[in-house]
Amino acid sequence: MINIFFLISSILSFQICFFSPFMVDGPSMEPTFHGGEIIFVERVAAEATYRRGDLVVFSFADKPDYYYVKRIIGLPGETVKIISDGVYVGAASES
Repeated sequence: MINIFFLISSILSFQICFFSPFMVDGPSMEPTFHGGEIIFVERVAAEATYRRGDLVVFSFADKPDYYYVKRIIGLPGETVKIISDGVYVGAASES
């Protein structure tokens, strides 16, 4: 019985330190994630290197208890244009 308790507490400690569970709310990430799904997100430092296509979870200061799950499409120095026929990513100097 003590071994099971130790195993469960070890798994929960690992999860809390390295992964966080989040429930998806809404259709904005479909078809990757659907509303009601639970995802586990790896915790990384804020200064981590992000790449196009990475998924991130973040919150805003005015709603610290509400988290957003989004995909990175633009990187620093790029502009993102959303036009009826698609999403366009280009250098910042493009108009």
